[in-house]
Amino acid sequence: MTLPAYRGIYVDNFKHDILPDPAKQTALLKWAKQNYFNTLSLYLDDILDSGAASPTRAALSAFISNARTAYGITGVTAVESRDYMLVPSAAHPDLEYLTVPHYNSQRTAASQKIDAVQLELDWWLQPETTGFAGYSAELSIVAAQAQANHLTNEAYFARCNSSTGKELQQATTLLQKTSRILLVESSTTPSYNYLQVFNQLHYLGLAAGNLGKKANIILLFYCSPSTMFNYFQTNPFSKTYDDVIALYNAQVAGGHVPNEIKNNITFSGYQIFMYHDALAAKPLLLV
Repeated sequence: MTLPAYRGIYVDNFKHDILPDPAKQTALLKWAKQNYFNTLSLYLDDILDSGAASPTRAALSAFISNARTAYGITGVTAVESRDYMLVPSAAHPDLEYLTVPHYNSQRTAASQKIDAVQLELDWWLQPETTGFAGYSAELSIVAAQAQANHLTNEAYFARCNSSTGKELQQATTLLQKTSRILLVESSTTPSYNYLQVFNQLHYLGLAAGNLGKKANIILLFYCSPSTMFNYFQTNPFSKTYDDVIALYNAQVAGGHVPNEIKNNITFSGYQIFMYHDALAAKPLLLV
């Protein structure tokens, strides 16, 4: 089986359910390894809202180190909904102790550190003036601090705001301020997922070409009961990604993919949303 370089899972209820329970930590890591995940996206939920020597931070450090050294995890992403919960912000200097750079600065080993950040907001579901405008302002703060602190900055979205006529502008902003884009899909039909991906790749490809860079794309698939839960009960988490990429490659071979996409887009892997639904779809195998 050939797997893409990036294989991620969002971990929900991490602070209150998993981190305090060593057995649940082990179950998560065994399950992730069984299903070939190599990246954990952790909802921190104010997990860093404590002193540097707190038991919670110590537990987080030990968990991350264990994930990296014993279970094949190569990437750990912190997910929060506000910029000042991820990185230092001039508007909230008193909250710097909450941030990922501050947490990392207190670690004694590289294996304990968080290496990526994601500012989470479904901005495309809101009016452009309050949705994307507000998101991009906070994303700028995260991007600057991520670069200064050697963190990968990522963003996710389902679609640009087509009603505004600013699709290219939005795609450009996202690519300027991030290292990778998680593109949301949630259908069990590969051809539909491909069509949805293709529609957004047009703007991302144009923006990447204008910026002189490659757009690094991760396909994000939902595993909720109303989306792909039943599909993943009988299919590997990699399958829908493989099917979309196979359709894409066939279209490239047939000359049906325009240059702005073909030349400026790179697919690096997939992300699943989220752990507890995915665990219910594919329970941990006891071996």
